[in-house]
Amino acid sequence: MAIFAGIVLLSLYLYRRPGGMPFGLRAFLALSRIVVLALVVATLLEPAAIITESHTLSRSLPVLLDVSESMSMKDQRKRPEDLACAAAALDMVSLEDDTDADRMVMQLDAKQRQKIATSSRLDLGKAILTQSGRPVLESFAESLDLSYHTFGRSPRLISDDNLVATEALASLEAIEQETSIAASLEAVASSGGVPPAGIVLLSDGIDNASSQRSEAILRDLGARGIPVYAVPIGLSDPDDVSIRNVVVQEVAYSGDKVPVRVQIKSKGYERRTARLAVLLNDRRVSSRIVRFDGGLQFEEVDFRVDVYEKGAVQIDVLIEPFDNEISMANNRVSRTVRIVNEKVNVLYVEGNARWEYRYLRAILKRDPRINATFISSNAGPEIARNSPEHIERFPNEREDAFQYDLVILGDVEASFF
Repeated sequence: MAIFAGIVLLSLYLYRRPGGMPFGLRAFLALSRIVVLALVVATLLEPAAIITESHTLSRSLPVLLDVSESMSMKDQRKRPEDLACAAAALDMVSLEDDTDADRMVMQLDAKQRQKIATSSRLDLGKAILTQSGRPVLESFAESLDLSYHTFGRSPRLISDDNLVATEALASLEAIEQETSIAASLEAVASSGGVPPAGIVLLSDGIDNASSQRSEAILRDLGARGIPVYAVPIGLSDPDDVSIRNVVVQEVAYSGDKVPVRVQIKSKGYERRTARLAVLLNDRRVSSRIVRFDGGLQFEEVDFRVDVYEKGAVQIDVLIEPFDNEISMANNRVSRTVRIVNEKVNVLYVEGNARWEYRYLRAILKRDPRINATFISSNAGPEIARNSPEHIERFPNEREDAFQYDLVILGDVEASFF
């Protein structure tokens, strides 16, 4: 302030006398000098203005709903506890009551029982979001920003409203063929700038597209303080019959009898029977009745290839499903078999008529699928001239040598070639 006052006094002193200039001009020049010098002083003092603003950001809470194919399953619930859980999801009863599961189930009428039996896992998930779980979601919405996503291999936003509308879920179908739970969790956790307060996951837990990074992703969510609130839907081990594996040879010959080994897993159908069938290009070629023992069991069935079949064919092995199975998609497994109706050309080169030679020669000549040719290096050229099955020497031309599919070398000297 002292410097500024000195500048003002100096300006007034310099322009106090007329000096041949009008008073108005002298006043203007004095004022201009005062302003310029004041700006210079203000710049040297480096003035700063501090403005403080505060914003409150609500943390998000993504809700993930599984829409993979397994969510279309309709669990056949038998235990009272399982029926009570499904009834609670459909908002028929409240699990907060002290009533035990047996009494809850007894209170259900026929219409409610029918709805439980016909509801898929996806139907239960929808009911949780729009009916039974709505009070909990409303309490979350008071302090968090909710968003709703479906997921299979990756998540997809269906609503960013705090409470999802029933219409937004009505058209959802369980059609995703791949399910990657860890990748979907990572995607929604990283979608915003602020880490979410948590993630609500509604799923049956079946994951068929996990990567090697799945465990690392879950550890990273824990390190970032993002909890996952899992809401399991469906039975962990439902009653079902499935074909776990089929073992069949990759190549078969026309007219052959082909064995098929089938690994079957069953639960809930002990001592019951079903038909195991083999289809060749959608045409049934063999079947038999199998009896289920529960757990894993192996069954064998065979079929005969028609003589006119040739090339790659599709073999389907299936078990006729029961009406109340959890899934019928796992009752059928397909394999590809190459059918060959041409003989295999074999060249057998041998020195002396050893016992091994006589044994292999008999096998090769007995098999109608094999066209065998022999070379006896120590027998001389006479045997080749007198027998159509023998030739004198190994073919010299590439084309002649490559007409054979298999060459067997016995006890023959290298100098013969």
